[in-house]
Amino acid sequence: MHKHNLPLCLVFLLCLLGFPGLHARSLTLDDALELAYRNNLSLQANMVDLKGAQRGVDTLWNIFLPKVEATLSYGGGVGTFISSSDLKTQTGLTLSANLMLNPSIKEQMEAARLEYKVQSVTYAQGRAILKRDITKSFYYLLMEKENLLLQQANLDLAKKQYEEVRSKYENSFASELELLSSELAYEALKPSYTQTKNSYESALLSLKVLLGLDLAEDLDLEGEVPSSGFAVDLAYLKLFLEQNYNLVLLDLNLATLKNTKALQGKASLLPTVILSSSYGISYAYPKPESLSVVFPAADQWNDTTQFSIAVSIPLDGHIAGSQTQVSLAKMQDAIDKLLLTRSQTKKQLEQALIARISNLNAITEQFEVARSNLSLTEKVYGMTMAQYEGGYTGYLEVEKIQGDLLKAQQNMLGLHYQYVTALVDLMYDLNIDTNTLSKEL
Repeated sequence: MHKHNLPLCLVFLLCLLGFPGLHARSLTLDDALELAYRNNLSLQANMVDLKGAQRGVDTLWNIFLPKVEATLSYGGGVGTFISSSDLKTQTGLTLSANLMLNPSIKEQMEAARLEYKVQSVTYAQGRAILKRDITKSFYYLLMEKENLLLQQANLDLAKKQYEEVRSKYENSFASELELLSSELAYEALKPSYTQTKNSYESALLSLKVLLGLDLAEDLDLEGEVPSSGFAVDLAYLKLFLEQNYNLVLLDLNLATLKNTKALQGKASLLPTVILSSSYGISYAYPKPESLSVVFPAADQWNDTTQFSIAVSIPLDGHIAGSQTQVSLAKMQDAIDKLLLTRSQTKKQLEQALIARISNLNAITEQFEVARSNLSLTEKVYGMTMAQYEGGYTGYLEVEKIQGDLLKAQQNMLGLHYQYVTALVDLMYDLNIDTNTLSKEL
């Protein structure tokens, strides 16, 4: 029985070794994005910052907690001349609590909330950047994969034609020029194929890094590069510019600076209420003795309770040219500069938006020309092949039209990828997705 199963086991092992592609992980774009959101190290670092900011918001109440300290002391001494030389010690324990209240408490709480908003937008921007990069990389790989298939088919066809020409040459039905030309055409296709294959493998490694996968893992990408078809309107798309992550972060940084200036101004210029209290207990050894009837002996155990309410009024900050005034002036300068930066950034985004839409419109126009050119080239190729097979034309004509056909096919692939890349960048700049773009336009 075992002898009968042995050949089957050997065949199964040979299949496993001979077909490594069977073990490749199939990956769609949605699968790739899900992996990246879960495994990408840069995004995980952003999540750590976000959790820290969330913790700061959740513990805002600790601003109202007093500063509590416990002090344990031990000391002693002996008389020098007249007093007794016996060692006298005293052990004490003191608990103290201090609470400072300033009108800037509101700004302190707002600072924590603003920090959380900044980290939230930073994390969302990290996800959007990751989605943009992975989408472009994924579609590039699909395009290169299709390009490899085209080049491989063209390479196989060139090899087949070279063998046919060689057979004809041996039978004196083809010239030496046709033989050398067909061989040269076949060999000339190999470097381009190898270069495309290396580019594909390099891009695939980069994608694996973004996804947090093992670099040795085999991947089989599934999907297709979307075709054109979105009608874009510049005037309407400008309405989405305010959603751009860079502008949103600039607005949050501006709010943070204004809040910090208000906080520093209140803390440095307005009064601060200081509430303090303490309780101490001490033990003296040996027990104190009475010096006379007038001065009775102190207790061996002693405790004290103290409290105070103080108001601290800063005056130096109200002096013109003081450090406080200069610091506040510098913060206002930073606010004014950030406002200018925001205006400049928005202008640059508008300029980039115009350029992207112009690029999309240009690519859309090129599609029509490329489709017409591909259709015409395919017809010419079919007619040329028919004439060649009928003996009405030479191989050189076939070689030329084959090269033209490959270029036309690659041009269509390139235009599809350029269009998708421009569209992905546009959606990132406006912070919208494909569904939103389709619905709104």
